[in-house]
This record gives sequence, C-alpha cells and structure tokens, in this order.
Amino acid sequence: MSKPLPVDCSKLILPDLEIIASETELVIRKSPKFSPGGFLQSLLSSVATGQGSVNQIASELGDRVKAAMARQSMHDRFTTKSTAFLMVVICDLMEQRFKPAGTALEGTKILRIIIEDASGQAFQKANAGTFPAHGNHHGKTAGVKIDLSFDLLSQTIISHSLEAATTQDKTIGKEVIVKVGSGDLVLRDIGYFSLNEFDEIELRGAWWLTRLPLTTGVLLGNGKALETRLNSRR
Repeated sequence: MSKPLPVDCSKLILPDLEIIASETELVIRKSPKFSPGGFLQSLLSSVATGQGSVNQIASELGDRVKAAMARQSMHDRFTTKSTAFLMVVICDLMEQRFKPAGTALEGTKILRIIIEDASGQAFQKANAGTFPAHGNHHGKTAGVKIDLSFDLLSQTIISHSLEAATTQDKTIGKEVIVKVGSGDLVLRDIGYFSLNEFDEIELRGAWWLTRLPLTTGVLLGNGKALETRLNSRR
C-alpha cells in the first residue's frame, strides 16, 4: 500500500507569538515562568508523546523556560484566551500554506474550499466517563476527538468541536453541512462519506470531493462502471 508523502512545511514561519499572546490576552503580564513559544511547544510535545496531563505540560514548559510552574497555574492557563491564541496561530500557518491556491482560484465559481477532518487523542482511563473510547481487552479506555472545518481561501474556521472518541465522523459532519452555501467546495475524508449529505451539498449549489469506500460502486453517465473506465486507462 502506498503512503501519502508528507506535506512540505519547511517554508512555514511561525508568527510573532508574543504579539499574538498579548492580543488574545493569553499574556497580560510577563512572567519568567511562562512564554508563548514554550507553551506552544509543550502542547505540541504532549500531543506527540501522548503525555498530555497538566503536570506533564507544566514540566515541559519548565524545562524550556528554566523556571518551574505550578500545576494549578498551568491549569488556569487553559481558557478561551489560550484557545484564541492557538486559533490565531493555526490560521496564520494555514494562510501561508494555502494562500497560493486561493490566488489561483480567483475569478472562478468556487467561493470557499471547506476542508473538514478529525484527530484523536488518548486520555487516561479515569476520563472514560466523560470521554469514552472504544475500550480494549483490559477494560474501559478514554479518548477525545477534535473536529475542525476550515475555509482554505479566507483562512477562517467554519466550526470546531470536542467529541468523545466513540463519536463517528459522519455524525459530527452533519453540523457542517448546514453551513454550506452556493459556490462552496467541500473536501472531506472517507469517514464523512454519506450519500444523503452529498445530495444536500448539491441542493445547496455546492460541490464535493471525497475518497470512496472499497464497497462503493460508481456508475458514469453512460451506465458503465468508473472502475472499468479507470482500468482501461492504465
């Protein structure tokens, strides 16, 4: 099975995190125990390693700024202000990555390119009551699913939500369809595949692109199978 090549993000440049932290009020008064850059790095590290406890993040930050932060102080940082900080950083990086595509589509009928995807993160099983996962042979497990839909052309977030790991992508995706308008192009992965939603997108004057499940057959306008057509062009 072929693997997708990683996206080349080498040319992306982090925006001025100090300015963003000030504008979003993540930082009101500077402290030797906290830095926006260290905070961002510690969060990314926690996701990459799966060690996402408040204690772990505080410890990671302490190693970076050379000053220990108390667990409660780190806990208090997780507010709407830290969310706003992260959203601004994400939007800036997405603009750098996809602005060329937006420029190429100027003057076309496509007004927005809405992408949607979900990412999962495991939790300690003590959180299974609030964020249940599918479990394993050892018993209950916990996890969260983060869903994001984003317009690549305007670099704006359409929706974002926090769900239990057991929630199916196609269930979450219903919330985005009601926000689709004429001239939109909706790009989503196979987990959101739904014939009823494709019909709804078209009724709204929009277009869609998706990967196909292996069990799904596609017929062309002449009644022939798409698979046959593709095989004939190898």
